[in-house]
Amino acid sequence: MDKLINDGWSFVKLPYGSTVKDLAEATFLPVDLPHDWLIGQEEDLYETADGWYRRLMDDPGEEEPVKLLRFDGVYMDCEVLLNGEAISEHPYGYTAFDVTLTGKLRKDASNELLVHIRHRSPNSRWYSGSGIFRDVRLITLPENHLIPDSLYLTEQKHGDDWTVEISAEIEGQPVTAIGESAFSNARYLDELEEAYTIRKKKLKMTEQERKQHQIAAENAVMYAAFS
Repeated sequence: MDKLINDGWSFVKLPYGSTVKDLAEATFLPVDLPHDWLIGQEEDLYETADGWYRRLMDDPGEEEPVKLLRFDGVYMDCEVLLNGEAISEHPYGYTAFDVTLTGKLRKDASNELLVHIRHRSPNSRWYSGSGIFRDVRLITLPENHLIPDSLYLTEQKHGDDWTVEISAEIEGQPVTAIGESAFSNARYLDELEEAYTIRKKKLKMTEQERKQHQIAAENAVMYAAFS
């Protein structure tokens, strides 16, 4: 499951160097993501300060045991806290990152999620903004799954045929076979590398078939890993 959770957030700006203890008397105001807390400060677009985001969330259940938060962009130098405990840090402001929630969510009460952003100027040659400036998603996965962003497709042309090599990093039990039905009409080789974390599959097809089945092949590997 991949659920967008851009709603339900609140925000407060505090002096640089603030801690969780300073939140006791802070007043959070509701915001929707994406959010840039600097953009409205026309007189001080490069203020050095801390931004705190807060959201309550419930445990999504046990149907899919692996739980991740995917932050597509947070600027900058952020720390993620769950129920007052720091569980992840990401100093760089221009890359997505995942935060593991597996085994950390309370089941009998709501969980408090905090994102602490430390914005210190100067840090860029142009206006960078500051805040959770991209989507946040809750991702739940089965125990055996592809690690997010680990799927790669490489194409090579051999005469009139194309070879498409698909590699993916897997967490959980290794995949040992991929069914023909998952690849629709694509012809495939039945060899998989024996490495535990990497599984590769080669398809031999014409150029026309390559165009038709490239997306189908990608979906098939994902299906096999999740099954």
